[in-house]
Amino acid sequence: MTNFQIISSAMIRCICLFDITPDGSDQHYQLQRRNWNTVLQTLSIRSSLILYTKPKKIWREVENLGLGINHNGYHNLWIFDFDLTDKAAVGMDSDPIYHLKQDADYIPMITGLNETVKFAKKYLRQNCPEQNISFLYPFDADK
Repeated sequence: MTNFQIISSAMIRCICLFDITPDGSDQHYQLQRRNWNTVLQTLSIRSSLILYTKPKKIWREVENLGLGINHNGYHNLWIFDFDLTDKAAVGMDSDPIYHLKQDADYIPMITGLNETVKFAKKYLRQNCPEQNISFLYPFDADK
């Protein structure tokens, strides 16, 4: 069995406005699972992912969560926590997760599931008014 060395124990929290529900059994679930697989594969492009929690759907105000200014009010959010075995592979200069955020831009997603946001474009978006996925880092779940 291979042991991975974790460079940093600080978790990353992902907040997503797309339905990435990982569990279920009907055809609707299959579409949700495709979104979840897309997010997992996107986050694992540069480093192995260590998943601490599966996505959990919550209803809350989206202000101050790093999402785009075009999203306001209360919405369904999917939140999960993870880490990477090699954060050096995703960092650049003063932003330790720069490439992670860049990788999660313009990735096609399936809509019309349990989202409460109406998306103009069916893509994960970063660094724009339509930003619909954000990463909180460092994130300490004990705080």
